[in-house]
Amino acid sequence: MAGLKTGFLHLDLDLKRHQSEGLGKNMVQSSVSLTDEDDKGCTLVIPGFHRRFQEWVRTKRDMIDSRASHHSTTDMKAMYTAEDKVRFGRPIPAPCPAWGVRLSRSDIIHGSSDEGTQLRRVMFLWFTAINPDHKAMENPDCMNWDELSRCHKDLVGPTKESLGDQPRKGVAGMRFPGAIPVRSAYSVPQALVGLKEWTESDVIFERNILLGPDDNQALELAKNIRNQLVDTYK
Repeated sequence: MAGLKTGFLHLDLDLKRHQSEGLGKNMVQSSVSLTDEDDKGCTLVIPGFHRRFQEWVRTKRDMIDSRASHHSTTDMKAMYTAEDKVRFGRPIPAPCPAWGVRLSRSDIIHGSSDEGTQLRRVMFLWFTAINPDHKAMENPDCMNWDELSRCHKDLVGPTKESLGDQPRKGVAGMRFPGAIPVRSAYSVPQALVGLKEWTESDVIFERNILLGPDDNQALELAKNIRNQLVDTYK
């Protein structure tokens, strides 16, 4: 919202557990903007920071070791100094157009511009790994696969947020009255919302196309998935 103080920098990681357990190393952060953003009202990122992440961590070892565990995020206000910005990089704006998507690794520092210049509407998604048993998530503090699948199937709010935190009051187990199912006929989108398992053959088939060497084939499949979802929504 215009005029509101919105500035921050952080990592969506418990740095102590990330270093000792690898917690969060497979997480992908993303956002979908519902409005056109500009340089003064958007997400900030430090490009390429993942390449120097471990080098930076070594300079903060004492601070990390002194922190209590079970912090789902790490505030950079005191940790990422002016000297760090010179040595490791400065945060820069990463505005998205309406319906634009931003993707970043969990070891890239990010945040928000200092002051709101307009109303922003953004959906934030965190994609995390599933353990080999296809039940528990990489982060044991999160909901498990069965619980998440039930939320998507019944269109009810989760009992925990993406990083394991408690949701806002009135969210857990509640269904937004306007929520309606928009089901994809394709397999990968169903796996993303827990309606299929990632080990099913049709999911693997589509995954191999989307992540395979043939860009044209991948884009064609993505286009077909999108068109089918738009038709279903309409």
